[in-house]
Amino acid sequence: MRRYERHDRFSFTEDIANVLPCEVLDDNQITDLGFDPTTADFTDVGLLYTCQYTVAPMETPLMSIGLDADRALDELNLTNFNSTEHQVGPLRALLITDDRDPTMCQISMELAETAHVTVRVSWAESQEAACEAAERVAAVVEPELPREQS
Repeated sequence: MRRYERHDRFSFTEDIANVLPCEVLDDNQITDLGFDPTTADFTDVGLLYTCQYTVAPMETPLMSIGLDADRALDELNLTNFNSTEHQVGPLRALLITDDRDPTMCQISMELAETAHVTVRVSWAESQEAACEAAERVAAVVEPELPREQS
């Protein structure tokens, strides 16, 4: 696993462009978080640049790691969602829930002025269980990603 140091804007842009969502965490980290690394499903369509995992093939909950190198955390459209300021390690983050989906919890972390990573857990037993899982995943993802020098 490649560890990233704080970089200037040019190296950060290059680093984040080279990160694949399914390679952010290694198989042991995915397993330790309670998900099955063999269920990794990469999506690169439109606005989605994510990797999804489940606890076992065809089972739930679903966990995803999504990278967005072109959208600031504050540019997320959170209409109809509950959003609270949050912190993951040194990163400013938002904890996001949806009253219409009581089995989902999302944590989006700011990597730079124009980049963020999102960890989402859905189809969990409850919103509380989804948020607990998202917190665990976010804590493991945070040190694995590049971030821009402040």
